[in-house]
Amino acid sequence: MNSRGSRSVEGALPPWLWFWLGATLILAFREGPISLLGEGIYLFTGYPALGTHVSSFRMVGLAFVLPLGVLLAGAATVLLPWVRAAFLERHYALSEPSPGLFAEKPTLKKICDFVHAHDPGIRIRVNKTHTGGDAFVYPLGHRKAAIAIFSLPMIVLWQKHRSQAEAVLLHEIGHRRHGDVLIIGAGSLFTTFVRYGLIVGTAGLTVGFTAFELRFIGGVPDTSTELLTMGLVTLSSPIVALVVSTPLLIMPVAGIWSAEFSADRYAIEAQGSSDALLQFVSMPRFRQPKQRWFRWLVWWMSHPPHRLRSWAVRRYSRPTTSMVLLCLFPAASLIGALCQVVWDTKLFQDRQAFLAALQANLDQTAPYWVAMVAFIALWPCIAGLWERLFGAEPPTGRKFG
Repeated sequence: MNSRGSRSVEGALPPWLWFWLGATLILAFREGPISLLGEGIYLFTGYPALGTHVSSFRMVGLAFVLPLGVLLAGAATVLLPWVRAAFLERHYALSEPSPGLFAEKPTLKKICDFVHAHDPGIRIRVNKTHTGGDAFVYPLGHRKAAIAIFSLPMIVLWQKHRSQAEAVLLHEIGHRRHGDVLIIGAGSLFTTFVRYGLIVGTAGLTVGFTAFELRFIGGVPDTSTELLTMGLVTLSSPIVALVVSTPLLIMPVAGIWSAEFSADRYAIEAQGSSDALLQFVSMPRFRQPKQRWFRWLVWWMSHPPHRLRSWAVRRYSRPTTSMVLLCLFPAASLIGALCQVVWDTKLFQDRQAFLAALQANLDQTAPYWVAMVAFIALWPCIAGLWERLFGAEPPTGRKFG
């Protein structure tokens, strides 16, 4: 097992979430984010000359604005990490562990000592009552981070399967060392966008189309009915936004998966074995999450599929595994480009137009692909520097506060 303060970057994958956010913001600013937002707002305002069809343009306009708004909000979480920290600490009722709590729960003291043995600079926050979850890391500043420990389930896991509990904690420390803790909030905003977009959008589509049917059956509606119809159809815009932004959603999901794989690999290196982590990810809650379909979808957006994750843990030391995981984000980028071309050209109607549009897309995004190849080639040389710059603050002794 690695000693206190050791650094292990050999198995770390490139920080694709950082690459995705930086590249996407650059491309957005090249197109002019103000003009993009302006076009969406103009569409949302509608064209009065079109009369009753104005609601359709409102829906398209809002669908155009939402993904870009989520992207800019994600960038804000990177620039203002303390805002996210305040929200998480309030939401999960996190607080600093006190000496009295350690006296009451000596196992928790052992857990905190283990965390500080591997990351002396990290702060520790504890939830005393929550029975779900184990631990997660979050930023307190640009180079400061805390690990949230749910004391009840973590103490039980530590007492029954200590090696698995250590694997969980090392996984979270791996996120901090690889610089994920500051950027992961930008990716999680997209899962929130999907979660509420599916709920609100499905309700809006269902009720909106019903309102349209009633309008045509009942004849010309009065003003109040027309306004209701327009509002309900506008509610369905999140569904349209999800469909339109599918190419944009694929890449942050691949980046989140890559961050999870990197954290797994750090835990394996620190423990010197993949057995404990493999046992943990093989628990029933990872294999078959008993949730509704949209919750299941959000789960897999923020966590790699169980079989893929188990395969990566089990075959950690094989070069082919590293190659597959390394190519995950580039493959997602290519799929995103293909999806974008499909939306633009309607592949099944005109194959020649699709091929021409694909070539134009690749030509337009050539700098993006060149930067990606360069990033992969340089990563072995800059991995250690990346960890020192973004992964953790210099240790200054144990910190519970």
